[in-house]
Amino acid sequence: MNKEKKIGKSFPLGATVCPDGVNFSVFAKGGEAVQLLLFDHLDDAQPSRTITLDPVINRSHHYWHVFMPGIEVGQIYGYRVERGARELRFDPRKVLLDAYGRAIARPANYSRVAATKPGDNFATALKSVVTDVRRYDWEGDEPLGRPFSRTVIYEMHVAGFTKDPSSGVDPAKRGTYAGLIDKIPYLQDLGVTAVELQPVFQFDEQDAPARLTIALESRSFSMWFIIIPRKAERTGQRYVSRVSPMMSITSWTEARVSTRITRELGTLLAQMNPLCGA
Repeated sequence: MNKEKKIGKSFPLGATVCPDGVNFSVFAKGGEAVQLLLFDHLDDAQPSRTITLDPVINRSHHYWHVFMPGIEVGQIYGYRVERGARELRFDPRKVLLDAYGRAIARPANYSRVAATKPGDNFATALKSVVTDVRRYDWEGDEPLGRPFSRTVIYEMHVAGFTKDPSSGVDPAKRGTYAGLIDKIPYLQDLGVTAVELQPVFQFDEQDAPARLTIALESRSFSMWFIIIPRKAERTGQRYVSRVSPMMSITSWTEARVSTRITRELGTLLAQMNPLCGA
């Protein structure tokens, strides 16, 4: 299998879709050996292919890279890195996310704790998914350049804004980008010219719960967290109406959900343009 790999390029970082395959590039300062892991199914106990990168031809300074022909959008992948003598942050048995990946898949039996225990965590680790945001057709949409002095901003949480039945949004769309699109006329009536979304990026819900219920004066209040993500490119699956909240991608085909995420968020942004231009 390794004979199919090519040298690849160090830039751009992440998984870049090309006409005949995908270029993978990752920053791994201090790493002495890097493996690219390809999975057919998210819960697989072993990767279907393991590509060992050659430190001579697949490394440019601190960047490890390889081009894999035939790989397409939806491929599930991750990395393993063996540390150098003075580097203590790498465990060669653990699956690592692509720090520049644009989509993340969570297995049904995902366990954050498993990453801290001895042995590999192939079946329980978060994994990256190859996606291509360039596939979305913006149909000529461009930034409007509205002066800030004429801007009325409405900050909102995508899920919280339409999750309650009082929003009047169809139950299948509540708490999603599509549900927010249905509320554009309401925002226009308020005189809003710009919408600022609280972070919509994928995060580890086992580390940062999405909701917290507290008791205050004998009443329960549901509080929405403002999650501060480390990477702004990863759009969260939980806000897409075509899949259930906190969905699990369980196969290579279903991993194409990353394309649906891009499409639905892109549609929301496109639909917001008339609002901002009002």
